[in-house]
Formats: sequence, C-alpha cells, structure tokens
Amino acid sequence: MPRDDQELLELYMHCEGLVLLEKPGLDSRSLSKKVLERMAQVMGVPLPESVCVRMVDAICSPPPRDGLLEDINSLRQSGCSVIALRNMDAETFETWCRRYGFAFCDSICQSTPDTCLEVLGKFKVNPANALVVSSRFYRDLEPILSVVPTAQIFEGMTEHQRDASAINGVRCSLGVDSWKDLYNSVQSVRNSFM
Repeated sequence: MPRDDQELLELYMHCEGLVLLEKPGLDSRSLSKKVLERMAQVMGVPLPESVCVRMVDAICSPPPRDGLLEDINSLRQSGCSVIALRNMDAETFETWCRRYGFAFCDSICQSTPDTCLEVLGKFKVNPANALVVSSRFYRDLEPILSVVPTAQIFEGMTEHQRDASAINGVRCSLGVDSWKDLYNSVQSVRNSFM
C-alpha cells in the first residue's frame, strides 16, 4: 500500500506502463480507467464505478491554474499563435478546452522535433521565432528542446521539480518567475523589433 503521494504516483506510473503494454492505443479516459482498476487490484481495495468515474474526470479534466485562460487570451490578442502541447488524446483535450473555455491555434501530442516543425510549418513560423512555455517539469518537453527555445515559469514549481529539470538536463532559454514576467519579456522583445 502506498505510504505517500510519491509512492502513489509511482504505482500509477507502473500500472500505466503495464496497461499500455497490454492495450496500446487506448484513449486517455479508457487508459486512466484501466490504470485505476489495476491500482485498486494491486492494493486490494474496492473501486466502485462511481468513484472510478470521478477519479477519471479528475485525471483527464484537471482545472487550469488561476489566470491561465486570461494569459492565453492575452498572448493571442497580442498576435501570438498559441499551440498547446497536450499530454492526452485529441478528443479528451478538446473536451477539456471546451469545458474551460480555451481556444488554441493547434495542438501537438508528441513533442518530437519533426512533429513540432510540421505544426510550426503550418503557421509559417521559423522555430527560432517560436517559444515553448511550461509552468511544470514535463519530460515530454525534452525532444522539442532541440528545435525550439523554451521558457520555464518557476511560479508554483517545487524545489524538487526545479532539481529534476536540472538533473535531466532540461535547460530553458528563458527562466521567469511568473506568467506576467514572461508576457512582459515577450512584449519587450516584440517591441524592440517594431
């Protein structure tokens, strides 16, 4: 039985890996449901269907952090093309966007350099003029770092997350304390070219 959040997360990741091996290609909701069922089985605890549905909703539709919608809208209003780097299938992501009122120009699921370049090409954007922004540490970002500069928002990151970024060699092109600082930095750069 997991003793803390970290062990619970590790069990989730382990079960997710097993489910993906057994049933590749599941959509995010089905995958989460199978993982939770596997976890309950491993821990020897019952998982009523109603509880499972609420847990899948929590995993697949987490609320955005306060102010994110306003930040995204500000970037779009200033002329930026905002492309989401999603960690779920397109249908689940679109449902999440509708639920919380987000509108992105496009989204990328696999952050390989080729996929990134393909989407940037659709918008006729030179990778040097693009910026990947993350307010969390995601290993998903690592492959994309070879072609696109990355900004790391430190607000809300734990010391553990900052250390994990450094240990894994994730180096951001720009590190800022808040979304507002990032917005001001982007505006300053844009204004210097006008």
